[in-house]
Amino acid sequence: MGMGRVALVTGGGRGIGKHIALELAARRYHVAISYNKSGTSAMDVCDMMQHLGVDAFAVQCDVTNPEQVAEMFVQIEGNLGA
Repeated sequence: MGMGRVALVTGGGRGIGKHIALELAARRYHVAISYNKSGTSAMDVCDMMQHLGVDAFAVQCDVTNPEQVAEMFVQIEGNLGA
């Protein structure tokens, strides 16, 4: 991608995170969402955001694990060019 605004929403697969992710997508942000255990929900949210015409990417990450967080950012950069 590499163009436009990119946001990361932790816990974006459900609850408040889901609504934040969808609002950012509605405002034309390309959105990465992280999840720990709610992979199916995260993928559903990505589908919703893609239907809004933005790029969306979900990545599994335990945000309490520094190695996983570092890898998450590598994946986000590779997928969304952030």
